[in-house]
Amino acid sequence: MISNLIMKRWGTTNWLVTNSSPHRIELGTASQIARIQAVEVQAGELFRGIGMEEIADAEPPSAASIQTHIDAGTLWVAIVDEVVVGYLTASSLDGEGHIDQVSVTPQMSGRGIGTELISEACRWASANGFSSISLTTFAEVPWNGLLYGRRGFVEVEQADLSAELARIRAQETAEGLDIAPRIVMRRML
Repeated sequence: MISNLIMKRWGTTNWLVTNSSPHRIELGTASQIARIQAVEVQAGELFRGIGMEEIADAEPPSAASIQTHIDAGTLWVAIVDEVVVGYLTASSLDGEGHIDQVSVTPQMSGRGIGTELISEACRWASANGFSSISLTTFAEVPWNGLLYGRRGFVEVEQADLSAELARIRAQETAEGLDIAPRIVMRRML
């Protein structure tokens, strides 16, 4: 509810205050890498509860991969009580922004943190001249495709995929991520 939300913006840090917990969104730093990896492991546990153990057991992103996003200024973290509880990585892909990964700890889910991280990625994409932002996701997982649909993302048909999005989907298939239907989604900015 909008009356329960106060937002202030200072530079690259967004402060979001809700009834349940204050958090802030800011660019990630190298000192947060281990915590970002821990967030990914914790968020992955949600998949165990829906029979997707392969996803729950997946390794978190490497420190080098995280550092690459930090260096590029495309990794944002959500912080509550000075602890990283969520993160998002993005990149540019075929002339549009692309959300590579967004994860929030289960204890903090449902508080708007993922939505605010997505909003930050959309602001970044727009500021960099992109007219859209894409992602790949599980179509039927409630906190994946269904949630993104409620956030303005629409499914991109296979025939309409750019070369890079098609490559990413092929790579996901090769890595065994297609244990449930996966789709590409896009949001116009």
